[in-house]
Amino acid sequence: MPEYIGNDVRKHHRRAVTNPRFDAMLRLFEEGRVEPVHYVARPYGKITILVTVSPIRVNGELVGFSQIVLLKDEVQKLFALFDESGRESFEREMLPNGLPTA
Repeated sequence: MPEYIGNDVRKHHRRAVTNPRFDAMLRLFEEGRVEPVHYVARPYGKITILVTVSPIRVNGELVGFSQIVLLKDEVQKLFALFDESGRESFEREMLPNGLPTA
C-alpha cells in the first residue's frame, strides 16, 4: 500500500475519481510501465499543480514510486524567465561568481 509519511496516500484524496485513477496508474507500473505519468490537478480548488509519478525499479522489479509536485504558477514564471533571458539568468543565480575555470 503506498504511503506518505506513514499514512495511506488514498486518505488524502478528496474527489471520488482520484483513488480509482491513482490505482489505475499504479497498475500501469505494476504491469511494466517504465515511463513516468504526468498530470495536472487542482486538489484544493485554487492552486493548480503539475505532478509526475515515476516508478522505481531495481533489477527490473518495481520497488517504489517517486512523486514530484510543482506549482503551475512557479513553473510558468520559470519558463517565462527562461524565454526572456535564456539560461544565463539561472546561471547567475546559481553561480554568482561566474563559471568556474578549468
